[in-house]
Amino acid sequence: MTAAGILSAVLAAATDVELDALADALRGRLEVPTRHPDDVLTTAQAAGYLQVDASRIYELRRRNALVAEQDGRSLRFRRRELDRYLREGPAT
Repeated sequence: MTAAGILSAVLAAATDVELDALADALRGRLEVPTRHPDDVLTTAQAAGYLQVDASRIYELRRRNALVAEQDGRSLRFRRRELDRYLREGPAT
């Protein structure tokens, strides 16, 4: 019997209480954080998202290749702008 067959047999035999307990145990491992295009990221988060150093983010911003909003002394980047940069390259 395959692993899928064994799993099907176990799930068919499980009670609702057992299935609820299993679902609760797996929920945290299966949930994927929701990403929204309007998410606002810090410079460090933007660097992680683009998989570059923070210095590269500052350089791209200085060259107006990335659009960012100033928040006091910090920069904030919208995920949709980072996605646009990945698709199309520097802002024109």
